[in-house]
Amino acid sequence: MKRPERLRRVALLCCHCLRNVALYRSAWRRRELIVRRQFWVNANGNAIDIAVLEWCKLFADRKGKHHWTRVVSDEAAFLAQLLRALGLSAKEFHDFARSVLRYRNKFVAHLDDERTMHIPATRVLRRSAAFLYDWLRADAIDSQYLQDAPSCAREHYSAFYSHGRAEHLRNAA
Repeated sequence: MKRPERLRRVALLCCHCLRNVALYRSAWRRRELIVRRQFWVNANGNAIDIAVLEWCKLFADRKGKHHWTRVVSDEAAFLAQLLRALGLSAKEFHDFARSVLRYRNKFVAHLDDERTMHIPATRVLRRSAAFLYDWLRADAIDSQYLQDAPSCAREHYSAFYSHGRAEHLRNAA
């Protein structure tokens, strides 16, 4: 796969992850789902599961085609700035990635014998996917391949969060 296509695919995965985290989070108010009817509960569960699948492609599947190391030129600088932006150490980020993989492997990809599901912290999912997306958009050469993509991760996330919240509130009755 040539670099322009890989960049576009990685950016797309970032956007998919952000969209699904936004839709998942928009369904909650004070730690309770706004709409508890089965369709909305299922849609909410699907949103977090897709966000996790996309995030793993970007950050946890080191040998995967879309891992951030395949599109970022200066890996050391990227990782250092990512960790600073997340407020995590390298070990904490590694442990977080392992916990996301565990959730994906034990509850999304398979239904193993585990009885307790630990949904990953959506803040880290969101902030890391946004950081990668904005990093790609900030590169003068790489950004030319993303001209039709959202201008920044925060606006993309916010638009889907607002849309999701409006839909949940409209259907709360």
